[in-house]
Amino acid sequence: VKELPWARKDQPGVHSKRSRPSPLKPFQPSHVPSQSSTNLAVDEGSSSTTTSSSQSILTSELRSVVGHLPECEHAFGYGSGVFVQDSTDSTEPASSSSSSLSSSRPSESPQIDVILSPSSLLDFHSANLSRNPDHYSTSLLPASSVTFINALGPGLWFNPYCSIVEGGKTYVVKYGVVQKDRLLEDLEQWTSFYAAGRMQKPTLGIIEDEEVAKAQRRNLRSAVLAALVVNSGSLPAGKNEVTRPELYGWIAGLSYMGDIRVGMGFEDPQKVSKLTTSSGAPERFEDLYSPVLKDLEGQGLIGLESGGGVSFSAGLGGLKAAISLLPPALSGAGTPEAVKAGLATIVRGGSLKQTAKGLL
Repeated sequence: VKELPWARKDQPGVHSKRSRPSPLKPFQPSHVPSQSSTNLAVDEGSSSTTTSSSQSILTSELRSVVGHLPECEHAFGYGSGVFVQDSTDSTEPASSSSSSLSSSRPSESPQIDVILSPSSLLDFHSANLSRNPDHYSTSLLPASSVTFINALGPGLWFNPYCSIVEGGKTYVVKYGVVQKDRLLEDLEQWTSFYAAGRMQKPTLGIIEDEEVAKAQRRNLRSAVLAALVVNSGSLPAGKNEVTRPELYGWIAGLSYMGDIRVGMGFEDPQKVSKLTTSSGAPERFEDLYSPVLKDLEGQGLIGLESGGGVSFSAGLGGLKAAISLLPPALSGAGTPEAVKAGLATIVRGGSLKQTAKGLL
């Protein structure tokens, strides 16, 4: 197990309805690795960078909270509840130098957003319904029924407003559950773009699975190429270079293309800007994508300019090469417009199904 020092917030999705539960009785987590057993430094070629000591404290605290839930293969946190808010701006996340999950928080703490990926949904929900029945709005349903609903659409189930007591503190947690094979499928093939789109923004790793980490590197590579292809037409004539902030804004915007919540006005129109420019966000995007950009440069697909920009051949040959490396549903598209339309169709389908499931 090793840590992923990515961190930012994104849309939380649609959650199962429930009221706030009473605090849980704390217990000693058994499956979450201790800080001493974790390798904080990761390979330079991976999609992670070395974790700072301040982030390690945050990660170990999250591990203890997640330890109150059944075992999973992969887990990560995201959102304003994971990264402490700036005291001057209560709506944006603070820099990743924040030393604790809760010590600098305002009294009205935001939810901590977590995604968990077990190998078996049935095993997870069977154990969790026994251990934490008050986390479910549908606690009278058997685990088999919850598993069936979980598997619908993009394959996620959310339990929001769950109170977990750990170390004398009460944490309000919203956790989503997606089976590992469905997560791998979305990262590699963009079947719903729900989890894949979320993981294209920086997150904070809690538990990492090697298969998921490998699929995630492909997901990040595809995100860079798709962003460049889709936005190639917006480059001025004769210009083939974009700044890193421009590129990261394009990447963050991919998961909103076709999202029905955007079309219905349920999403903040400034969401992408906030995701990429708020305090600490540019550094976290750079940590996440710098290894990916270096790898793509080594393959001759992009150029990394001395001024920090990213160059890309928007000619027919460059576009064809980039499109051919996208996930299967998009790799046959002949033009940037076709890629954009295809991706919007995927996002729309995923968001529509997840929204409908949330109403259920």
